[in-house]
Amino acid sequence: MIKNNKSFLKKIISVLLMCLCINVLFIGCKNKVSNKETTKEKKVTEESDKSKNNEDTKETNNSKKPSEITIEKKEFDSKNSKEKEDIKWQESKNNKFSAAIKGRGNNGEEEGVGTICVKDKENKIWNIKVKNDKQDTPKNLLWLDDENILVVIGHAYGTVSKGGDLYNINVKTNKISEIYKRKDLKKEVVSVKKEDEFLVLNMNVFEDDNFSKSHKEEIKMSYKEIKEIISKNN
Repeated sequence: MIKNNKSFLKKIISVLLMCLCINVLFIGCKNKVSNKETTKEKKVTEESDKSKNNEDTKETNNSKKPSEITIEKKEFDSKNSKEKEDIKWQESKNNKFSAAIKGRGNNGEEEGVGTICVKDKENKIWNIKVKNDKQDTPKNLLWLDDENILVVIGHAYGTVSKGGDLYNINVKTNKISEIYKRKDLKKEVVSVKKEDEFLVLNMNVFEDDNFSKSHKEEIKMSYKEIKEIISKNN
């Protein structure tokens, strides 16, 4: 009887040990699968976050990227033109060329997209159009020498903005160079003038977020600095 009880007890213990082993193996496999799925989900989440960050970075970079400006120069047929607009011509340094802004009224201060006109001594005229993904226009110009025109380019419409950024256009090579690009939209170049060895940028600076109050400032750039910028693009 005792022997039979011992045998029965051994069988029970064996069964219990077997169940315990099976349970341990089952839990181990379950944890392994769970860990694998968690790792997979984590990887997918990380890739999603990485993709989102790349998109955000791309969007941020695109939003900060300045609008590229190009020019289009074409000879103007003045004989067959019906346009009658009085524009104020400005002579180059040695009177080889004249330049003016057409399409913004007699003083170049009206709203609208204007065109730069360049005329030589034989009265041959070229139209230079500013092209970018915005409605920008030349607003003011000044001859730097007989080849280069300094041009203020800004918004074509609206009465708030009086100026823009400063560029140089070489009338011989048809190259445009960025001379002064605003980092703050509250500051804009309105006009430029020559002074000794410097070019003076007349700035309009807004004092509030509503662009209702402003004051004037001046920025000086040396001719050497400007010519270095131009030479890199020509």
